[in-house]
Amino acid sequence: MQFNLQQAIYIIHLYNTTNNNILQLAQRTLKKYEQRECQVEIIACGKVGINYFTYRGYKPVIAFRDLSGDPRPEEADTIADYLVDAYLSGTIDEVYAFYNHSKNLYEQVPAMWKIMPINMNMFFEQRMAGNAQGIADQDP
Repeated sequence: MQFNLQQAIYIIHLYNTTNNNILQLAQRTLKKYEQRECQVEIIACGKVGINYFTYRGYKPVIAFRDLSGDPRPEEADTIADYLVDAYLSGTIDEVYAFYNHSKNLYEQVPAMWKIMPINMNMFFEQRMAGNAQGIADQDP
């Protein structure tokens, strides 16, 4: 993980009972960035994440309180518009998503996925391999 950036954004997606593990992973990573004087913004999806970070002095730049397991297209569009505008204007350098990854039907593990900037080498490797799904559908 590189720490030479000035600002990163975290997207925290919480909607079930394994929230604590995601919050701990996000908090540990947040502290590492702050130790390197990197400003971090949070986009929180779910009441637990909003309350957790607000209590600790972080006001989410975007917050969706009442979500079920997946954001609706309107919420996803709001997040995407914000991220693309901020990235293209140079306001942010990196974006990470924190979420539950389903290993199998019964086990979920906290995961962190770097969303931006897009790793173009990985994109082209997937394209050359004939993977029509692209990198967005790949697990980190």
